[in-house]
Amino acid sequence: MNKVLFHRPKLKDLLKIKSGLDFQSFLVNQAVIQYTKICKAKGEKLGSVLSIGANQTDAKNLPKFPFEKITLSNIVDVDKATKEAIDKNDSRISYVKKNLEGLDIESESYDLVFCKETLHHIPRPSLGVYEILRVCKKAAIMIEPYETFLGNILEKFNLSSTYERDFEGKSVHRECYVYRWNKKELVKLLNSYYLESGYNLHITNFWLSNRSIGGLHIAKSSLSKILGWIISFLPFNRGNFMIALIVPGNSLPPEIKKV
Repeated sequence: MNKVLFHRPKLKDLLKIKSGLDFQSFLVNQAVIQYTKICKAKGEKLGSVLSIGANQTDAKNLPKFPFEKITLSNIVDVDKATKEAIDKNDSRISYVKKNLEGLDIESESYDLVFCKETLHHIPRPSLGVYEILRVCKKAAIMIEPYETFLGNILEKFNLSSTYERDFEGKSVHRECYVYRWNKKELVKLLNSYYLESGYNLHITNFWLSNRSIGGLHIAKSSLSKILGWIISFLPFNRGNFMIALIVPGNSLPPEIKKV
């Protein structure tokens, strides 16, 4: 039977975030800790992980966990910062060049497929999700912007960014579509894909960003974090960011694996 479970991070963990790099590390650690708990409950090891759209944050934080194999991937060659962050003495880590919209990887090749802030950069995000689900075996993690009632109002009055912006308010990543997900859309997608096997969906929501929204540097403002924490208890306003952990119930049907 399909289940959708909601979670909130602890306020004390949000208050520890003082920079964009802290924010990125927070996302990785919160997500993998949740996956670790699920594996522990089943008496299973973490296994292998494929990190899609990987950067220096993934290279620094994923090796802290007892994965047997860590594959970092992106659509481009490894950049300097990520290359420097990779521990050359850690034989578990490798880097490959892959396109998320068409991963040339066998189905169920990795226990965990981890995708942080990458789907909203591609023109066909739903196709990217299907590829993530096809390649994962135990679980998939998507970390993406989340759509809420309050967020839609802010966007309507131009108080939030259509494109990502830096802390000076300058537009960056013009190729970025900033595609926002919500529970309803995720459930529809998962219901179609896991029609026979079923799934559990864990959504961790929070109001936080490493980009400026309405001039507020949320990653640096404790007052904004506390305000966001309070707002997250209002109906339909859980947060502008999500960590979605998807755990499939059983093996996929053969016809799905061929897609």
